[in-house]
Amino acid sequence: MMQEILKEKPRLDKDVMMTAALLHDIGYSKIPKAKRKKHWDKSVMKNHMLFGAELASNILKNLDFSKSKIERVYKIIATHDNPTLGLRLPSLESKILKEADILWMTTQEAFWLDVGRRMVEPEEWLEVLEKRFTKEKEYTDYLKTKFAKKRVRNFLNQMRRKLGE
Repeated sequence: MMQEILKEKPRLDKDVMMTAALLHDIGYSKIPKAKRKKHWDKSVMKNHMLFGAELASNILKNLDFSKSKIERVYKIIATHDNPTLGLRLPSLESKILKEADILWMTTQEAFWLDVGRRMVEPEEWLEVLEKRFTKEKEYTDYLKTKFAKKRVRNFLNQMRRKLGE
């Protein structure tokens, strides 16, 4: 998702953005499995961002990333789920990562994983996603690129067809 978004945002540093995209949820690895299942819990959300930022920094130091790039990746990862905590995203880079993160929900893998995890019918989950992507500010505020809007539209149409079969 990030690669496609960056085509519309050529001024953003691809190294920073792709690294943040790849490592943004690595902090969940430091959270006990039982707590990880409650990923919507605010303390879990906050901790996964902070743990992830630290882990990413250590990885990038070992890869000889520049100090300024490490700091930017740290800040992006440490704040990427701020809206869930009622906080602002501090930068364009954080907003772009949030957009890519939200777009994960427009994959077949995420759709069927969520249907199973939530124990809902696929049609019911599709209704939830349609509402999220068209009416809920927590999502619509971050779907700004042409790629994101087209991706959401195509995904919803594809799933409507697939479930209508």
